[in-house]
Amino acid sequence: MKLESAVPRELAIDIIEDLTGGSIWDTWLDSDSLNQLVNHPLLLAMQEGNISLKGMRFFLVQHHHYSRNFTRFLCAIINRLESLDDIKHLMENMQEEMGIDGVGKVTHAELFQRTLRAAGTHAMAEKALPQTQDFTQTVMEFCRSENSIEGLAALCMGAEAIVPLIYRPVLQALERLNLSEEGLEFFRVHIEEDEDHAITMLGILEQLVQCSPGARLLAKDIGRQIILKRCAMFDAIWQKVGQEPAQSHDEQPAQPDKLTWLNAVTTVPIQLPRRLLHVAVEGERGTPRATPISSQKSSVVDLPVQTMRMSLEQLAPSAQTRLHRHNYETVIYVLSGSGATYIEEKVLHWEAGDAIYVPAWAGHYHVSDHQQTVSYIACENSPLLASQGKIVIREEL
Repeated sequence: MKLESAVPRELAIDIIEDLTGGSIWDTWLDSDSLNQLVNHPLLLAMQEGNISLKGMRFFLVQHHHYSRNFTRFLCAIINRLESLDDIKHLMENMQEEMGIDGVGKVTHAELFQRTLRAAGTHAMAEKALPQTQDFTQTVMEFCRSENSIEGLAALCMGAEAIVPLIYRPVLQALERLNLSEEGLEFFRVHIEEDEDHAITMLGILEQLVQCSPGARLLAKDIGRQIILKRCAMFDAIWQKVGQEPAQSHDEQPAQPDKLTWLNAVTTVPIQLPRRLLHVAVEGERGTPRATPISSQKSSVVDLPVQTMRMSLEQLAPSAQTRLHRHNYETVIYVLSGSGATYIEEKVLHWEAGDAIYVPAWAGHYHVSDHQQTVSYIACENSPLLASQGKIVIREEL
């Protein structure tokens, strides 16, 4: 692995300072890869107003395929840290990403969803390009490395340190396309506010490499690799959108209404997944999961659905599930039998043909009557949360 740059260190730092305007990252970044990123035709087109609304939609969706994994990247790094203080600091960053670090906070993932809606598109409007998948997978592999320096370097130098250099041109392009303020908030937040989590990562990284010059060079090289992977993704995006004429002044701005969203959906080529049928769900997948207070059988529908999870559940007569809660919603349809569901302070008595709604984070459990086995269908939106980069949580109480 080549860790040394052919450019003298003093000259390299001068080049980086010219690109960044001078920052705490200048001694950590690779000048050649950074120059390639900052002067990429895609970002220059955004900066100069030479990219269409359709082109920006394509870019935003590709960026979503990568950025929705950010909390997964953080979790992987946390799993490799040994210092409890370092883990605590990154957990605080995780709370910020998830929007649970204060009252009225919104997750970064939700802010980006608002940008997509304001631009008249949605997260699944385009498949991830191979280069987007490669970029994302490379970051994840470094984050999962047993050497925590690798994950921190990938996320720190390869992502957080260069956020303003990427997001300023993006914001300029979206402003020219007359996106609403709500649609611009994601990029304004990341440009104007201090990125405390990036500085936190750098502090941890500096402690880990201070006794090993080789480790510092390794960290810098990993940052270089990730920047170049991002450039490869930008190359692929630019190849798709670079030949389209930029939006004229007479062209209508983005309209984030339902009709625009529907039109965006109908233009996506239908690509059927390989599996459309799960034969004999209950017979093939059913597995009992008995506990001291429950005798329950669950059969999960195994199909490539990206927004919901469905299962067939059975509860033996006079049995109950454990008290639990989760951060996703559930809708239950009772096929046979009768019983009751306890949701916080409420008791809901039901029978075959009834439906039950369990809100997110509500503590609940189900109890069957003694006459017969209860069968019901449970549908939840946990896959949707995961696709938006959120952590799926289920707690036994």
